[in-house]
Amino acid sequence: MKTIPYFTGCLVLQPLPNGKDWKLMETFGFMTEEGKHVVVPENYIVDGASIPRPFWRLIGSPMTGKYRRASVVHDYLCRENTTPRAWTDKVFLSAMKVDGVPLWKRRAMYWAVRAASFFS
Repeated sequence: MKTIPYFTGCLVLQPLPNGKDWKLMETFGFMTEEGKHVVVPENYIVDGASIPRPFWRLIGSPMTGKYRRASVVHDYLCRENTTPRAWTDKVFLSAMKVDGVPLWKRRAMYWAVRAASFFS
């Protein structure tokens, strides 16, 4: 049975001194269409969307834009490596849709992470 996906908790981040990473100040999560609750724990460190710098003008920088919450969930799922990568990337796509990321950008970011998964 499918459910309507949604985020849980508020995304509260603190930038870290290295200028690249962010620390979650509160537990944050995403409920998937399958009813699986992905929980990113408080104090987890994320680096946002892995967007190459030349594409920042087109897509945005790693922790900006409507895809920010989706990128936190995706970072967590990728690093914990407890789910198949294809499913992790589909969750990213779904979470971006929830936050109203335009279709062209969702597709571009989804296919970028899918392609990257073959090289990691």
